[in-house]
Amino acid sequence: NWQNDRSGTYYIMSKNSGLVMDIYGGGTDIGTNIIQWGLHGGLNQQWKFESLGNGYYKITSVLNPAYSMDVYGGGTSIGTKVIQWPYYGGTNQQWKIIEYADGSISLMSRLAVENSTRYVLDVYGGGTVEGVNVIQWSGNGGNNQKWYLNRVE
Repeated sequence: NWQNDRSGTYYIMSKNSGLVMDIYGGGTDIGTNIIQWGLHGGLNQQWKFESLGNGYYKITSVLNPAYSMDVYGGGTSIGTKVIQWPYYGGTNQQWKIIEYADGSISLMSRLAVENSTRYVLDVYGGGTVEGVNVIQWSGNGGNNQKWYLNRVE
């Protein structure tokens, strides 16, 4: 059901690597990279999804609630990194959930929808080790572009 409201707090786990989205080093600086890392339950791995009521979600860090998941600089080029940045409602900070039959999802920014690039969040190069950056890349159905939302209990 596309109207299913997924608001809540989650770990976002890569289907490919089993690692989760993580604010690098638990950083509190504006612009800190979002990477994949082994699950340890830290606040820098917890993400709050809040429906904006327009089919998109604001995704904020539980560690740094003023910061949201952001395509760096509103970048429209393939490979642009995804960072934490103060939320201001930009299209590069609004996220569409694309659901798959196996329960996994992809995340596409409103920016990528509106400019027709349709980039999705991607673990760079399909990397399976800790520390690999999360970027935007052309959707290709790869498991490094699919994620499981595991609710924080």
